Amino acid sequence: MSSLNPFFEELKGKDPKPKAIQKTSLEDPSRQITSMRKVRKDKQHDIKFPVDYVMKVKLRTLCKTLNSIYKQKTGKSLTQTNCNTLLLRFALMRRKDVDYGMPYTDTKEYMHTHLLRPNTAKGEDCMKSPS
Repeated sequence: MSSLNPFFEELKGKDPKPKAIQKTSLEDPSRQITSMRKVRKDKQHDIKFPVDYVMKVKLRTLCKTLNSIYKQKTGKSLTQTNCNTLLLRFALMRRKDVDYGMPYTDTKEYMHTHLLRPNTAKGEDCMKSPS
């Protein structure tokens, strides 16, 4: 189905590549300098995972329990996403202690984590090769 606005048609055809930035040189205005946009070091990858009602309640209860300890150490309150991220990092560090044999069931209810890019590569390796 085509869009009524031609601007969106142009966006569909483009590949999501890093943007090239065109600059003019200060010494020679006729010379163009092309450079690639840098990716932030602390860029995070948002991961959604399905949870059922019981798991959601357990994760929320754990987050509320850990909030006071986290607040004493960091001075910030612990959000649900941050709690999920800490749990996932813990599981990635201790792969032998965690059972990854749970079957995947899409419950249409999701929770989120935010992992840094280097941690995401560890998680993908973990999912590919059963330990």
